[in-house]
Amino acid sequence: MTSGLKKASFFRRALLPWLSVIAWAAVIYYISDQPSLTIAYGFWDFILRKGAHITEFIILSLLVWNAVRQHVGSFTGSLAVASGLSFLYACSDEYHQMFVAGREGTVRDVAIDTIGIAIAAIAIFLLMSRSGKERNDGPPEPFGRAKNG
Repeated sequence: MTSGLKKASFFRRALLPWLSVIAWAAVIYYISDQPSLTIAYGFWDFILRKGAHITEFIILSLLVWNAVRQHVGSFTGSLAVASGLSFLYACSDEYHQMFVAGREGTVRDVAIDTIGIAIAAIAIFLLMSRSGKERNDGPPEPFGRAKNG
């Protein structure tokens, strides 16, 4: 019975967060692989598409941070690693779009993705600072569960 609990704990703590990151990265890849993503016309098309960029990378950053914090002992270290990995994915996403017909990879879109990454990092920092959880020894439990003992 104990072995089953250890497997469930490993799955919940280590594997599930990374599977979530991979799944969301696949969603971003799929969207980026579409030849044309016109939502509306003119100004609103621009606003909606760039808002989608920001939202995609807020979600990615939160998922990456949840996965990374299981392995990096310090709060600021896990936040920096998660932001860096999210930024690298933003760069690779724009590079990927250079090879999709009807799409282009731009530094501007990496900058817009980075706004989403920064929003996520600031939100995590503020929420964790407010709750005092950034001072814990070692990585916190996934999904905000408190450690026993």
